[in-house]
Amino acid sequence: MHNVADADLRLDLRRACERLTERQRAVVVLVVEGYTQTEIGKQLAITQATVFHHLVAIRAHVEDFPR
Repeated sequence: MHNVADADLRLDLRRACERLTERQRAVVVLVVEGYTQTEIGKQLAITQATVFHHLVAIRAHVEDFPR
């Protein structure tokens, strides 16, 4: 059973994800699946620097995002 705080957190995350680009959402999915920045770069055919910049942008929208 989920409590109200869990529901609020999920709603906040959904709202934050709506502000992300499609590529940033792809990065989020891979981070959640446990991929490293190097692996994310290989999966998405982008450089590690680009992955880093996406993570910075994601963190600006999602306060408690990991890494």
